[in-house]
Amino acid sequence: MSYLMQLDKQIQSIKKTKKITHAMRLIAMSLYARIAKIQKSAKEYQKKYHALLNLISENDPDWKNPITFVNDPFNKRPLIILISSIKGLCGGFNENILSYFDRFIETSQYQTPLFIAIGRRANSHLEQFIKKTARGSIIRSYPEISSHSIDETINDLTQVILQLSPRYSSMIIYSTKFQNFFNQRPTYTTIVKTHEQQKDRRITSHKQTEQQDDATDIIWEHSARDILNIMGASFLQSTITPLIIDSLVAEQSARFLAMEHATSNAEKYIEKLELQYNKLRQESITKELSEITSIMTKSSE
Repeated sequence: MSYLMQLDKQIQSIKKTKKITHAMRLIAMSLYARIAKIQKSAKEYQKKYHALLNLISENDPDWKNPITFVNDPFNKRPLIILISSIKGLCGGFNENILSYFDRFIETSQYQTPLFIAIGRRANSHLEQFIKKTARGSIIRSYPEISSHSIDETINDLTQVILQLSPRYSSMIIYSTKFQNFFNQRPTYTTIVKTHEQQKDRRITSHKQTEQQDDATDIIWEHSARDILNIMGASFLQSTITPLIIDSLVAEQSARFLAMEHATSNAEKYIEKLELQYNKLRQESITKELSEITSIMTKSSE
């Protein structure tokens, strides 16, 4: 009888867990749908903004974006942004991006890397990395981002980067790319290239400019250089925004799938335990009936 009571308590406990995982699955789907709308707008804005910047820059081939072109041949101060999940219970999401970061991160003893962490796990992982390598520091951490505070967080992040002094020498973002609802892939994006990469880019850019036959005909109310400098500053935010939102969407889809699997496993386990409970209960009842029948038989004799 005591074993039956233990089984019943176990079944009730798993049923409560199932309710929680089911609720979290619904919340993840709701957040996914909300952030996916923002994701679509951010990617469309980035595409059009970069196209406009490239179009206007054709009128000033010698212009270099002060945000993305940095004159540091030794890459002494690389800026590295790591994005993990904002909350837990999302399967292997964090393990994938953190192991990917460890595999591809490259820093030397001559560098002083600057780190920005987005997500609690990213912050703790970077602290361990800094302690292990004895290099670099975390200049800003964003442990939480809600669907309502995305713009505020990205604005603050952009200002932190623009106000760095001395400046960064390169910039890389490690994040999770949303490919589809069932597939998220860790990746890194180079926002600001190293000095050698910039040299190759300038050569390519000049070749492309020389091949253009017709210059874009634009009437300027201000100098092209002033407008390009202003647009160049906004280039950073328009580039970072889709990467952060993409990671948030991937996180919600990963959490939904994890909670879906947890709910399904709970249902299977409950079914198994209930079958075992009913079998033992039936055996107990049969045993009691046998004992009662035996006693009644003896008393009748």
